[in-house]
Amino acid sequence: NDTKFNGFAVTPEVRLYPKGTALEGFFLGLSPRYQSFKLESQTTDFNGNTVTDKATLSSIGAGLVLGGQWIFGDIVSFELYGGPSFNSSTIKVESGSEDNFNTSGVGSGFGFRFGVTVGVAF
Repeated sequence: NDTKFNGFAVTPEVRLYPKGTALEGFFLGLSPRYQSFKLESQTTDFNGNTVTDKATLSSIGAGLVLGGQWIFGDIVSFELYGGPSFNSSTIKVESGSEDNFNTSGVGSGFGFRFGVTVGVAF
């Protein structure tokens, strides 16, 4: 069954622009991450009763990115970045079994972070 997630994630980023011009050109970034979610999963038992399983997932990790940011026409910013990341998570089950929660794509292990942004420079 599908697992419902309700919570938040925080991913601040610190950047180094090697050429010394902040907010324009190539950069290296370090981004720690913290995630906290309440999970709910509904299953049907052998008697046909619907059972709601509950758990809490907490994750901590970090990532490195390499990217570039450019300003066009003194107002439009464009950014492209990517790099590896690693997260470690724990699940605290309140009711049910850990196997009842589909947490693929969230939590532990290595991953790749990629992004494209378009914004207004001011």
